[in-house]
Amino acid sequence: MNFDSVRVINIGCKTNYHDTQCIENQFQELGAKIINSEQPIEKEGADVFIINSCTVTHKADRDSLQIARRIKKNFPLSKVVLTGCLAELSENRRFSEVDYVVGNKNKFSIPEMLENDFAGKNRLSAWDKKLHKIQVSSNGRTRGFLKIQDGCDSKCAFCTVNLARGPERSLLVADVIDQLEEFVKQGFKEVNLTGIRVGQFGRTNQESLLELLKAIERRDNISLRIRLGSMYPNELTDEFLSFFVSSKKICKHLHISQQSLDDSVLKAMNRFYSVAHFISVVERVKKELIDCFIGCDLIVGFPGETDENFETTYRNLQHLEISDIHVFGFSPRKGTKAFLMINQIDEKLKKQRVLKIKELAREKKNAFYNKAIGRTYNVLFEKNLKETFSFIKGVTDNYISVNNDFIKDLENNIVPMKMTHLEKDFLRGEIVYEYK
Repeated sequence: MNFDSVRVINIGCKTNYHDTQCIENQFQELGAKIINSEQPIEKEGADVFIINSCTVTHKADRDSLQIARRIKKNFPLSKVVLTGCLAELSENRRFSEVDYVVGNKNKFSIPEMLENDFAGKNRLSAWDKKLHKIQVSSNGRTRGFLKIQDGCDSKCAFCTVNLARGPERSLLVADVIDQLEEFVKQGFKEVNLTGIRVGQFGRTNQESLLELLKAIERRDNISLRIRLGSMYPNELTDEFLSFFVSSKKICKHLHISQQSLDDSVLKAMNRFYSVAHFISVVERVKKELIDCFIGCDLIVGFPGETDENFETTYRNLQHLEISDIHVFGFSPRKGTKAFLMINQIDEKLKKQRVLKIKELAREKKNAFYNKAIGRTYNVLFEKNLKETFSFIKGVTDNYISVNNDFIKDLENNIVPMKMTHLEKDFLRGEIVYEYK
């Protein structure tokens, strides 16, 4: 099968984004032209489109299939491959919108499968027991993503990730160090350490995330900003936080997978931590690192969540110095305990709760950004992949989005900027030419 040009479209989490980069690298090594995934689908076709899907909600499922329909409408001769988490849970289904369905177990065999015209000889039936190092390639990007861990051994009542991603497994600390050194050689300035359970890194290898981060801190040749993926609150121990607040390389940015701030809802979700611990983590970090960006994930409308439960969550969030809230309305997924629970919440009520939390999230983020005005931060400006040369985007160590008038020399450089004002969802500032 011809695949002179390939476009990989990512849906979902940063772990998926890492996998997307790996797939692009595989095809690039085979001589294929990689089509810029940042531009609108309709702008440029490809021999093969690969959709790296998510299935965390019904909306995520719909998004993947809607993209497939747009591709088929505009490029009817192109082949469409659906991979990722939706594909892993749907390998025995056939979708009219796609030509091939390839689950997570086999997503890194797609080039080989295409060469064999999907004869099916190379499909894996079991999860690989370990992760493997990747070929690092920038593909024009500034900030890298490195999957250090995959899979989940937990059985949360609402989640299919343990089915879609398989059991927990991690790279070795030595392999992560090797990979980060390669990112440096390729010109990256920042790498996001991703995974389904980043906080569980190394558990299956008798290593730990803290051990990894200390090893990174010791190495002068790893001149990168290191950003952590999402972690569970119980993984943010006193020992971990002591290192985090003192680190010179770890970005001052935490994203916590909390899901509810009501203990009875957490228990129903089969989450194994308390609201009190989450509050103590946030309060300690903000006391020691006032500029630290703390985001959290939240699910509202979980079966049996009463008005009182929701208001408890809302009040707790109001009183905490949270910088952002990523909120979902509960989406029942087949194969989970919550799918069969009684007391399902009315969709209209779910939407009302989501909107209320989103409004609070906007207030929290604006408050965090406004506090940054007048302060100077180091901003990493990204390469302009969308071919829009009126402005350039950047991000601070503590995850503030910054826009500046386009200056070519800013691309892939860390520049000190004094923040001057809030404009929509980002800050604007002035370059500080004499800053230490």
